[in-house]
Amino acid sequence: MLDAPRLLPQCFDAWTLWLEVQTQWRVSFGVRTGLDMAAVKAVAELLDIELTPPTYRILRGLELHVLQNVKPDKDTA
Repeated sequence: MLDAPRLLPQCFDAWTLWLEVQTQWRVSFGVRTGLDMAAVKAVAELLDIELTPPTYRILRGLELHVLQNVKPDKDTA
């Protein structure tokens, strides 16, 4: 069995925030269009995570990866 990858300390806040905002996707015609950044900011404040430029860039990179690699669900289109 493979071990789970270890997060670098500078990625911990971004990963924690990423996991918490998975219900905050904007969707149009059954296709994800991106995260609702106003909601992301509110969740970050609630969790006392400072949304620094590096944290934001990591979050946007994860968002871009999903947008480029996840196929729309045929049942929701």
